[in-house]
Amino acid sequence: MLESETCLGNLQAASKLTTANLISLRDTVVMDLGSIHKRKHAITSLSADRFESMEDTTSSSETTFSSACRCSSWTMPKDSSKWRNGRRKIAARSKEDLLLNNNDIETIDVSPKQEAEILGDDATETSTEETQESTENPSSVSLVHEEENSFQTDRSSKSNSATPVTNETNSSLEKNTSLPEDRSSELNSVTPFSNDTASSQDEKASFLEDRSSELNSVVPYPILTTVSSDSADTSDHPFAPHYTFVKNTPPSMNEHVRWIATQIDLAHVTFFRAQTEAASHIFTEGGGGRNGAPKTELAGISSKPVDRGVIYILVESDGRGWYAKPHLLEVVANDRPDLHMVHFDVFADDLSNPGVAPHANNYFPGDALYVTKLVTRPKTTADDKPVSFADIHRTKNHHFWKIKTCYLLHRTFQEDVVAVKVNYSKTRAGNVICVAAGFNNLLTAKTDMFKALGKAAAAGTVVSARIFCPALKTGEFVWNLSDESRTYAADRTSEHASANPALPSIISLAAVSAETQKMLCHTVPPFEKYPGNIEKCYEALLASAYIGLSGTLALENKNKDFQIHIVLIDRVLTVQLKPTIEFVLTNLHDPAQISQWTRSSIFFMKAEGRNLMMEVDDASFVEKVLVIRAKLVTSDAESVKAVYKTRRLRTIVWQEMENNEHHLELFPSPADYQRMEPSAPVKLLLEACFGGRPIPRQPIPGPRQSIMMGSVVLTSEQSKYVRALTKTNIPVIVANSSFGVGKTTMIAAALHIAIHESPGNKMYLVMTTTNAAAAAITQSYTRISGSVNVIRMISAENYDHIGQQHRTSFDFPIVWPQEFEKLLRRTDSDDQAPITEIVPDAYAHLRSVRSITLKLARQKNLRNALEAVRKPIRTIFEILVQLINPRGIIGTIPSMTDALRENGSHVATVQMDDASQIPIHSIIALGPLCPKARYALIGDINQPKSYTDTDLAEELRTPAVGDLLGDTSKIPCHLNISTVRGCPYAVTATSSTLFYQNRLTSVRDPKERSQILDHLDFPNSHPIQVINTAKCAAQQTSDTSIFNPSEANIALTITSRALTKKEKPSIGILTYYKAQAGHVARGLSDTPVFIGTIDESQGQEFDLVIILTSRSKSFGSHVRTSEKNDTPIGVAWPDPDYIESPERLNIAITRTRSLCLVLVNTHAAGRSELWSNFFCKIPPGAFHNDPSHLMRHLQKLH
Repeated sequence: MLESETCLGNLQAASKLTTANLISLRDTVVMDLGSIHKRKHAITSLSADRFESMEDTTSSSETTFSSACRCSSWTMPKDSSKWRNGRRKIAARSKEDLLLNNNDIETIDVSPKQEAEILGDDATETSTEETQESTENPSSVSLVHEEENSFQTDRSSKSNSATPVTNETNSSLEKNTSLPEDRSSELNSVTPFSNDTASSQDEKASFLEDRSSELNSVVPYPILTTVSSDSADTSDHPFAPHYTFVKNTPPSMNEHVRWIATQIDLAHVTFFRAQTEAASHIFTEGGGGRNGAPKTELAGISSKPVDRGVIYILVESDGRGWYAKPHLLEVVANDRPDLHMVHFDVFADDLSNPGVAPHANNYFPGDALYVTKLVTRPKTTADDKPVSFADIHRTKNHHFWKIKTCYLLHRTFQEDVVAVKVNYSKTRAGNVICVAAGFNNLLTAKTDMFKALGKAAAAGTVVSARIFCPALKTGEFVWNLSDESRTYAADRTSEHASANPALPSIISLAAVSAETQKMLCHTVPPFEKYPGNIEKCYEALLASAYIGLSGTLALENKNKDFQIHIVLIDRVLTVQLKPTIEFVLTNLHDPAQISQWTRSSIFFMKAEGRNLMMEVDDASFVEKVLVIRAKLVTSDAESVKAVYKTRRLRTIVWQEMENNEHHLELFPSPADYQRMEPSAPVKLLLEACFGGRPIPRQPIPGPRQSIMMGSVVLTSEQSKYVRALTKTNIPVIVANSSFGVGKTTMIAAALHIAIHESPGNKMYLVMTTTNAAAAAITQSYTRISGSVNVIRMISAENYDHIGQQHRTSFDFPIVWPQEFEKLLRRTDSDDQAPITEIVPDAYAHLRSVRSITLKLARQKNLRNALEAVRKPIRTIFEILVQLINPRGIIGTIPSMTDALRENGSHVATVQMDDASQIPIHSIIALGPLCPKARYALIGDINQPKSYTDTDLAEELRTPAVGDLLGDTSKIPCHLNISTVRGCPYAVTATSSTLFYQNRLTSVRDPKERSQILDHLDFPNSHPIQVINTAKCAAQQTSDTSIFNPSEANIALTITSRALTKKEKPSIGILTYYKAQAGHVARGLSDTPVFIGTIDESQGQEFDLVIILTSRSKSFGSHVRTSEKNDTPIGVAWPDPDYIESPERLNIAITRTRSLCLVLVNTHAAGRSELWSNFFCKIPPGAFHNDPSHLMRHLQKLH
């Protein structure tokens, strides 16, 4: 039976044996090398197809969010290597490790012919020899020294971005081993490409060419070690029935640690558990001394030892040694709490470093140990063995086990990485929080490291760091746990599942050179640091911007909850056309942190075999438990159905790290700027903003009259901007456009004229900060032009997430499949048409998203060509440009930079909307992609700048984010667009006086009265009404945010009354604090109203705007400082600086087209100069000082 069946899945079906029996049978078969060594790899090796898929996926902006650090590589001149060395790719580890979907697995069915093709005679002989050698010498393992200074990553090849092979055995083996193909084009693929050595074309039949057809290949990969002859009955494990056989597609050979981890299956775990159970009855006496040698360089293994064992991760030091937790949750399962934490000390034998007694200082948090033997700690008794999961995470409850024999796994370090201390309090362990160049996560360093350098751990301190990058984390499952059993296993391990991934840590610090200090100094503009040396100036600019970008990305991953939570979905309802769930956050290891689940936080939920992206709508404590309400992000029909089926369902939820490392990958080097012409517009822009040469002034030709295009009539100011963009060669134009001036129409008109008055090979871009703004400009362009020669760039994932109102017929995910299918049909229908190079690539891309039946193809040569396609060479955007030659591209900055990697040389102009919110690093990254493009910056200098976390030190914020519009004083072409159409006259006048030095004019009638005022029966006609909440209840604190229930109730009552109007107005409820937005959202249910923070409302307009300030305590800065000092230690203090932000008040009141209602405690706000000045502009009759009377009045109107 074993000789005739090559697949254990088929064997199980034929023999009707249990999975456990088959695993035991498998172990016996493996040892019979003389008869079935060719089948050994297909039967025993462990699948890592999903790990390779994850590696490919993380190289794209469309990937699943990572749960471990990533950094990227970039070759720099020697004098700048320190601040760039951190940029080397570390393979990403996703929370998806815990959530393998059934679609990711497939049983093996390998024919003898395929075996010959897969293994080959040479590979078989090599594998057999290695196996025999390993059997004869079971203690021999490959050692890899911890240093990796010679490692260089090729940016063009994502498959080579992991840890290097440094030992001779693996290096020679790698030369003779074909690695799996790169599958970066299949971002969400669950099946690999067919092997190039698979059956020839003449043996292939026509079939339905979708992704499910590519399931018959096995990538060759020799196994380096054998399995111990000691048998382990996996049926003894409590989770045994929940595992399945899967296809073997191991990861790249470069991933030593991950490769070892994938070879540990349930048999290893069961053997280890049985071994420790027997050892638990043997007690040892203490005796003898042993001293470890500190500061010893250690080696790590790169292949799995022969002895069976499991991996433990070092998590916490007690000064004498380390406490370690298992990598796999099955080690503890639901019945072995004693194995949750073991001790590692000087008496252990680290077989990777024979003769070296372990010293605590030689090991680091996140180190992975392959543990083969545990023994009881000296003087322990049976009573010391943990038998309960109560307080399982407290180290003082784990004094039973210690590690006796183990192997340190291969380490990865980054050397000489520039790190900067951030404005962040110390951790519980007293460590200092830092950011480092090339890392998108926060790192910790001991305070003593700074003291040793003679430096205080003050924010902005710059040091050179050596960083350890762990490859594994605790809390994962064995790879072949079936998808249906994920929730089952997670439920039974929830009491001990670890909460945090092993993130990189700083293990030593050194002082940076004076040159590096000068390069990163933010107080001196980059182009003033090195007069006469322009190349050095650019190096300084990019160095400081790069580490600032790293800090910005790292702080996006602050306050993440990486624990997997088992939750019961209490309610499923519909809120604003989105399925919304409610649940209580449970199985918490520490007190619930609402800061980790604030409004707009993204997390994932398992439902119907899908990992659904959810967004927190509100989080609040109800009777001391944290209640979460969250909505589905996507609008996919199947996902919507899955959410509605979760009511009263137990499932798992988890968070992942932000998928933002692609910003580091796209960041250019100084060499990229050196290759550009000195007169390149982006270089002129950067130099003008950062202390360099000014841009020469040029006149704008043409009469001072308005441009008319059908029903669209531009003002003279707008017309001047359009002429400057389309009739001159001015390299940089700044259009300071206030609120309500019609800049969307102006940008669309300029795009239309530029396209129709220029040669056909030029491309014109419009970049925005949000998808909603891109949709608005696209729709405005179609009204003006009516042509279809533009594309709105948006990723398929983001397209799926946006609402129907923000979609257009020119969206990239809609256009390219249509055009590719047209190409295939044209080629097939025309016998004379040649099969061009783009046809197979178009087919390969199209096949990844839909099924195509090749049987319908008329031409045999086309059918044969398409059947041979494996991986596309050209990107989707490259092919689309050749097919339809789009003249205009509209989209967000990230979506555009991804598309322009190979197509930016033809870009003529770039219009950047909301330029006040565009960070400097985005301009720097875009420059080399569009080296000839002229730039137009359109924005409002009086509105909020690009957001940065308050913990980012000023030394990093200034060069990476900066103030793009505020730094353009040396740009002579400054145009003011100040004629306001969108807001009522009195709102424009108030804003103009407070924020614009009376420069704005309004075309609206001063006597205009809002119809909403009439519907609410307010006596005063002023478009800004102030509702004084001084008599309402006090503010309440939610972690570092604020909410006010009384204020929220008033807003809900007003909204309810306004929506009874026959012509329902658009309503926006704008809050200063996220907690208040969430609280209001709970009361509106499915009401079609925008609820969000003021920052989230930028670019939108509403008929009725309701502004909620929420504070009942003083708005005044000096009073708030005293209030902060009086806050008890350990109590969160809400940072209310936003409440005195002129830019936010300006945005809030100018979002209205008709009426603005401001709910504010006038007594608390009166101590603020900003708010006091604002109140002076409102007539006394527009104040409502008795909210209870107002509420009764509105209720009577119903």
